[in-house]
Amino acid sequence: MARAKNVVYDFVVGDKQKMAAFTPLSWEQIKTLQHVEQKTRSEEEENRYRDDLQKTKKEWVSMKDFLLCDKFGLPRVQDEKTQQFALDPQVIVPATMVRFLSNPFGYTLQPGIEHNLLWMYPCVLSKKKIVHHLEKHRPSDVWEVIWFQNVPKRQSLKQVAHVHVFSRKK
Repeated sequence: MARAKNVVYDFVVGDKQKMAAFTPLSWEQIKTLQHVEQKTRSEEEENRYRDDLQKTKKEWVSMKDFLLCDKFGLPRVQDEKTQQFALDPQVIVPATMVRFLSNPFGYTLQPGIEHNLLWMYPCVLSKKKIVHHLEKHRPSDVWEVIWFQNVPKRQSLKQVAHVHVFSRKK
């Protein structure tokens, strides 16, 4: 297999322009991600992710409330005093919620590989149930799939469980 060429990203940090080379992850590298400390996003994408995370933490009462409203579509309310958003306290949260969504801050990958997330609340589903949900969105007769949940020290969003789902057409 031919080695992927570095992709050069041109971006601005403060008032300085930087260039950063980052080799997009291959299918073989994705297979080892849950076990390895490896950079997964270009510097530009990582900065965008961190900036968005900080903004969200300022705008919302908690990351859990943000994730429940944003990922599962539950209603939100805004505090008149603080202007922060929160999960509507009058909503009855379903016993189990599962959503398959594109990762807005996906890892830098070789062409043809998709990065999605399977969000689960209130807990991580069994392997059998995860595979069932993945089969609905990425049928195994059409797609190759790699999925895993990050180890705790690599989890930046611990409040609502999710697994990373990488897929490519067969």
